[in-house]
Amino acid sequence: MNSSVKREEPLRAVITIEITSDDYKDEYKTRRNKLARDAKFPGFRPGKVPTSLIEKRFGAALKTEVVNDTLNKELMRLADEEKLHLFGQPLLINEKELSFDADPITFIFHAALRPEVNIPLDKSIELPYYTSTISEASIDREDQRLRDRNRNQINPESVSVEAKDMLIGKLTEVEPEEGQEPVVVEKTYLMPSMMKNKAGEAFEGKKVGDIVRYNPFNAAEGNEQELASTLRLDKEKAVNHKGDFDFTIEEISRSIAPELGGEYYKKCFGESTDIKEETSYRNKLKELIEESQKERANTIFENQLQEVLKERLGNPELDKETLMKVFFKEEELEKLSKDEVEKRYNNLTKALLHTTLIDETARNNDIKVEQEEISKYIADMTWRQLLQYGIPPEMIGQFGQDFLKRNLENEEMIYNAHYSVLSRKLAEAAKERISVKEESLSEEDFEAKFNEILAAQAAEEEEQKTQEEQTEKTDN
Repeated sequence: MNSSVKREEPLRAVITIEITSDDYKDEYKTRRNKLARDAKFPGFRPGKVPTSLIEKRFGAALKTEVVNDTLNKELMRLADEEKLHLFGQPLLINEKELSFDADPITFIFHAALRPEVNIPLDKSIELPYYTSTISEASIDREDQRLRDRNRNQINPESVSVEAKDMLIGKLTEVEPEEGQEPVVVEKTYLMPSMMKNKAGEAFEGKKVGDIVRYNPFNAAEGNEQELASTLRLDKEKAVNHKGDFDFTIEEISRSIAPELGGEYYKKCFGESTDIKEETSYRNKLKELIEESQKERANTIFENQLQEVLKERLGNPELDKETLMKVFFKEEELEKLSKDEVEKRYNNLTKALLHTTLIDETARNNDIKVEQEEISKYIADMTWRQLLQYGIPPEMIGQFGQDFLKRNLENEEMIYNAHYSVLSRKLAEAAKERISVKEESLSEEDFEAKFNEILAAQAAEEEEQKTQEEQTEKTDN
């Protein structure tokens, strides 16, 4: 096997791999013989199928499979030995001229390379670390937030459904596909306030014993994981059930605001809490706010660090030709204007350079992320999401477990969690290595800085959503 790597500008590797029959013949024979042993052909006993018949029936496909496996192993070896840090997969550029009957078989790839990042985290980087004072108004808001989170649960039978109620009951498919049994889910949980497309409005004013017809597919906007959780089916099966379902309300689980007192303090802070009166309670709330402000201060610092790293990296010229072919479909781009294509490319490179900065700077400083850290991040985020919906902890139960399971299986969420954890660990390491000066701000200025970050993130998410919607339209 002959392999070579040639580096070109801008940031491209040309990879050439020549695979001869000697490189794969032994593996080919091993797989062919195994196939002959396992294959079932009329007129032949198991294990007695002639290899000539296997060659005739499966030879070409088997050869292609073995050659591709040999190729992928060589690509991985080259990437490791040549220290090729790539954006996406290498792009095969001689596919039209490629012949698996040739010997050797020559593969030529273009690979888009990441720019080299060697930005030291040292005292040449100077950043402020913002803190803030805490007012009585902030403590009042925290009190209200904590009361909302720790509302008392009741199960009224003679009242009608209100916003944020959790409903427990039986879900039955109205019109299953011909020849199929209807999907029936016993004792499932629904949160009408979390439903999309105003589907939750169908439940308003209903009581225990009422049957409500709604469409889970529309309520979830076709989200396969959400549907799978609701219907208790595999994702691949759940998305095929796009019709109406009847939900029989068996229980209404509602939360009401608590009053201050010993039982409430125990509910908030545990049975062993020594908080027994309002002054101690408010002091505890101040501690909680300080913890929250520390998290926000870390987010601001992390964002500032990333901006400094971006500035020092500059604007390296990437392999646009290869990147466009690797990350976008040609037929998709043909339906867009030049400005739209350029906008998509700019968004792509912005995201790629962002992850490259974090990856490479973390690698240079021996910072890694473990799977347990990713799972914990997603679990904590899921818990916060449910609390934001106004669901008290004791009401989360099975509904929360299903929600968490869905998030832990979401590849996009896992990807984002990985970079969130890595970025935070990088920022924590930077505090010990760069020049950091603490600076106190008013509550208003502190919140303004934090909200700037939230607004920028929201704008990016909206831009991504718009791009996905445009892609969906062009595909249709």
